[in-house]
Amino acid sequence: MSIRSNRFRIRLAMLAAVPAVAASAVVVGTATPALAACGQVGGDFTHMHNVSRVTFTAVKNCSNNDIRVYGRLYDTLNDNRSVRLDIKYGGGTFGNDFVRWGGGYNTSTPFDHNAGDTGAYVELCMFAYNSFGQSSTDCESYYF
Repeated sequence: MSIRSNRFRIRLAMLAAVPAVAASAVVVGTATPALAACGQVGGDFTHMHNVSRVTFTAVKNCSNNDIRVYGRLYDTLNDNRSVRLDIKYGGGTFGNDFVRWGGGYNTSTPFDHNAGDTGAYVELCMFAYNSFGQSSTDCESYYF
């Protein structure tokens, strides 16, 4: 085999590889945003005045974008008020609010809520309330 025919084969192989590499870059480029759009967030969020605390996990389903939020709400202050947790799903429109009331001082309440939504984040808001008044509302947002 001559050197010229080997160079020709090498160049031909390199030219054939270029479209394959370009095609794989396109596939990776289109797959990455879909993976980034779903996921899981969670944590432990305490109200700024220590009236309540929530531990939670929020999971976004990759195939249908449903969001499931589950965890536990704690009433942590002996102030004769109940605590409230509002869960909102955001990213385009709000409207899938979920409310959970606590059971009183030194108690906890589990929750597990599934919402059909295409939100990019969840927002948790807490406050304490009784017939005499309401504490400040404290909110935090968690992004997928």
